Amino acid sequence: MRTIKDISSLTGRLLVSIPFIISIFHRFTGFSWAVDYAKANGVTWATVFWVCVATVLELIGVISLIPGYKVEFGALSLMLFLVPVTFVFHDYWTLTGTDRMAQFGYFISNTGLTGGLLLLIGSGGGRYSVDGILKKKE
Repeated sequence: MRTIKDISSLTGRLLVSIPFIISIFHRFTGFSWAVDYAKANGVTWATVFWVCVATVLELIGVISLIPGYKVEFGALSLMLFLVPVTFVFHDYWTLTGTDRMAQFGYFISNTGLTGGLLLLIGSGGGRYSVDGILKKKE
């Protein structure tokens, strides 16, 4: 049973990282698009700065989660990115029709990701992580 938990923890960390990796990739390959998108969604003050902050928070989180080093810190970093982004960019309650349904889907997906990050904060990286290996050596 322990092996299943350890493999699940490793797989979970990797799967939770995927949306953030894709987001980082899109930001690096289309930074001006990301800035324009942020402006179009109401981030009109220091937009470039906030897009850079978002990118750094995601990078810290992904670099932490994939190898499983300081998982709690990495998950918190991703939550600091995800929670405000969810409310700013996926404000389905202000929309109608198909736009409302699309944004509701994104909002709920981000809520699920936030739940996964909270689980990582609570459970750590597991045995198959840098943290687990370092803990075993103690």
